[in-house]
Amino acid sequence: MQDVLNLFRDFDHDEQARLCARHLELLRNDLGDAWWDYPKDERRQAVRHNDANSSKGGWTREHVGLAGHLIRHAGESVDFPSTVDFVTAATLEHIQVSHSASKRRTSGNLKQWSLFTHEHMVPGQAVLRLITDVKHPASHGDLQSFLASLSLRALVTGTKRKRAEGWTRQEVNELDDKWSYRLPKPNEIDGWRGAKQLAEIPPQFYGLMRYEAAGLLCALVPVSRRGKRVLSDYLAYRGN
Repeated sequence: MQDVLNLFRDFDHDEQARLCARHLELLRNDLGDAWWDYPKDERRQAVRHNDANSSKGGWTREHVGLAGHLIRHAGESVDFPSTVDFVTAATLEHIQVSHSASKRRTSGNLKQWSLFTHEHMVPGQAVLRLITDVKHPASHGDLQSFLASLSLRALVTGTKRKRAEGWTRQEVNELDDKWSYRLPKPNEIDGWRGAKQLAEIPPQFYGLMRYEAAGLLCALVPVSRRGKRVLSDYLAYRGN
């Protein structure tokens, strides 16, 4: 198993987040007060359909696309499957089988997209809502630490690509059922005893809350130093 774990590596999440945060802060300055209007459903609907009136509020499809691109890359390296923070136990089994049978034991074994999916544990849409939420204390000022906290990633079984006939449910389907684009509220997690408002919970826990709500927390295997630290802190926070 150690030879498979050696396929993963750490990288400088804070520096990557800093680069993207600077550009998002420029976008925030450019949009002014309209930056805080993004989470409204009617605004997203107008932007999505390229409504001419949407430009009156500042956000355009181009703004949304740029923000989404920056958010996605705030937590990714060029070799993104190699720098995830977690894999599920079932995904690790897939990797172990292919790695053992492969003549070239490289990180290519981490790119079997017909079997598993690279997942942002806090979806990009959820991140955008968080950083444009005027009531969230971390959305004001420097966004670097906020973005870094929200950038945990994982490899899970299943694919979002075209499914073959007779496919069976996989881990990615458990996430997509309710949590494809949003985070759970604390009261949507069984046995929650922490803070009752999301803004009162450390942001680095948001991705793990989503996985717990989907029933996948116990399946996670940390493969980065950051992943090990955050999982340990989360379990302590949860009283486990």
